[in-house]
Amino acid sequence: MKLAATIADPEDWHERRLVLMERFTRDKFRRNPELRERLRATQDRELVNDLTNQGPSSESLFWGMIGKKGSNWLGHILMKVR
Repeated sequence: MKLAATIADPEDWHERRLVLMERFTRDKFRRNPELRERLRATQDRELVNDLTNQGPSSESLFWGMIGKKGSNWLGHILMKVR
């Protein structure tokens, strides 16, 4: 997060970020059987990227949630990949 904050986003980042995150997430679970099984073990439960221990930046609230605030897109992607 700290390193990412020092780098400017590409101009089309907001249009591409969901597609790229899903692609990277699929690749991560395709390569790691242990993680794949842990994800499958969540069955049909809702997955939430809990950001309680992070500052509530607009970008972090896009990917996760603090309490009832946030979009939880990483959680949605994980449920789709599952």
